[in-house]
Amino acid sequence: MKTQNKSTQAIHAGFLRDQYGSVTAPIYRVSTFEVESIDDLTKRAEKIMSGMSGSGDGYFLYTRLGNPTNSILENRIAALESATDCVATASGLGAISTTMWAFLKAGDHLLADTALYGDTHGLMLDVLTRFGVTVNFIDFNNFD
Repeated sequence: MKTQNKSTQAIHAGFLRDQYGSVTAPIYRVSTFEVESIDDLTKRAEKIMSGMSGSGDGYFLYTRLGNPTNSILENRIAALESATDCVATASGLGAISTTMWAFLKAGDHLLADTALYGDTHGLMLDVLTRFGVTVNFIDFNNFD
């Protein structure tokens, strides 16, 4: 797919035809996926917990942990950005908090611009500080 132009990637990247021969990606509006056995459940859970599920491998268990529609979106965006992978979140604050939890730990010091979305301020002041992250807000336009 990397040899295709961006318009083709935007329409087709990340989707392999399903068992019904769909030409475009169907939208999966389910919350849970059937498992065949305890062994199947264990296998899926292990893949999900290791971060190896998705990407159309069929290891879906619960939609919040991944589903075919989200995987197609993530693969499509990754292809358009020439990236290895992508993570889609349900909201902007979901993306911001996921990034912060991935990179910050107790004892870290975060400098943040004063011009941020209000709930981001709340996340930083009310949540991150409870986990030992120091946060200072500064005006990034003031170079002094």
